Amino acid sequence: MNSQLARQMTRLAGDPFLATLQELDPGQKGQGLDGSMIQAVLNRQHQEAIVGMLQRLPMAQREAAMVQFRHFLHVAKESFSTAVDNIFFVSGILMLAGLAIVLFLPEIPLRKSERPVLEDVGVGLEEDFAQADDRRQQRRSSGEAA
Repeated sequence: MNSQLARQMTRLAGDPFLATLQELDPGQKGQGLDGSMIQAVLNRQHQEAIVGMLQRLPMAQREAAMVQFRHFLHVAKESFSTAVDNIFFVSGILMLAGLAIVLFLPEIPLRKSERPVLEDVGVGLEEDFAQADDRRQQRRSSGEAA
């Protein structure tokens, strides 16, 4: 997203609003155009502060500065939107690739029967007890025959 945003910000580098902003607040921190500066401009509270600063301009400059600010805000929103759109596009492709891989995985059964575990254990115990009973009866019948 950051690299995509950096490419998108080249459109903003020569924006007239940046020059106006520099004139209004020459001592501002982070004078360069970067992602954090754009995020600050997109923040509602910062927008209100910028509009308040623009309201203090003389009437002749105020309208032009407000138009520049709206244009800058629009282009900044488009830049962020394009960067985020690309992230979702790439993520969607990766998700579809993962789905395709999962669909072609072979099924490996985890149990030999589809009965619930407790029922399966109960059936096993029943078979064991039945075999034990059969052995006892065979011993009795072989003891009676002898």
